[in-house]
Amino acid sequence: MTLSLAATAVVIAPNLAGASPPDALTRVSSDTSVTGAADVDYDADRLAIADTDASSVVASGTTISSFGASDSLDSPRGVAWGPNELYVSDTGNDRVLEFVLDGEEWVLSNEWSLGVGSDPRGLDYGGGLVYVADAGLDKVHKLSLIHI
Repeated sequence: MTLSLAATAVVIAPNLAGASPPDALTRVSSDTSVTGAADVDYDADRLAIADTDASSVVASGTTISSFGASDSLDSPRGVAWGPNELYVSDTGNDRVLEFVLDGEEWVLSNEWSLGVGSDPRGLDYGGGLVYVADAGLDKVHKLSLIHI
């Protein structure tokens, strides 16, 4: 199954301000294809989609698949918006990543390794914490977001 969304669906767009997610999604055409949608998070005017098959995340009109000198996502299964950040469960690499938007480019700003045997899946943000459902360790992690 292929889920198709226009780039305008993942852009922080003033014309979608106040629109509920279903209304915002009905306004788009089919320019952006997501073949393995594993998770989606909608917050205000922002939509993020974890595409497990393509090992990428589509957020704010940009696809994140590789970053830094030679790092890349492997089967991301969860996304969650923070106030100014995007959190991604990078399932194939057993970690959770935090990205911030720098101009038009997503930049890695933090990374958490969850330990041997971890299998991070769903994410949620609330109260300055990120909660991670870990199918490998059968627990929910609570990540503190203190930046030093």
